[in-house]
Amino acid sequence: DKNSLQQAKRICERELENLQLAELLQTRIRKYLLSFNDGFPSLIEVSHYFHMSPRTLHRQLKLEGCSYSLILKSVREFVAVELLNDSAMTVQAIALTLGYSDIANFRKAFKQWTGTSPIDFRNKN
Repeated sequence: DKNSLQQAKRICERELENLQLAELLQTRIRKYLLSFNDGFPSLIEVSHYFHMSPRTLHRQLKLEGCSYSLILKSVREFVAVELLNDSAMTVQAIALTLGYSDIANFRKAFKQWTGTSPIDFRNKN
């Protein structure tokens, strides 16, 4: 029945929208950050993308027990590990891609994340 099909489609579309709205803000931010190939946007840029003020974004993340800096840190860690495992990029190029202007800061952060240096990590994997 044509009408039943249209009604079922509308119901499914509404449910899909509800599921997307129910997704945690931190998850949506993570997905957004992972869409960038070179560097990451600032908190202000992210808040504009999600149509809210930086303060509102901060409050919403706090309600979820998170912060933009924690999300950014986890995304940087994930991307760093992926690039070290699956690319021939130099450590310096990876550091720049992740937004580190100083390779020493990247090495220090990577060692905090994984307990090993980027070079040792790459050699082990």
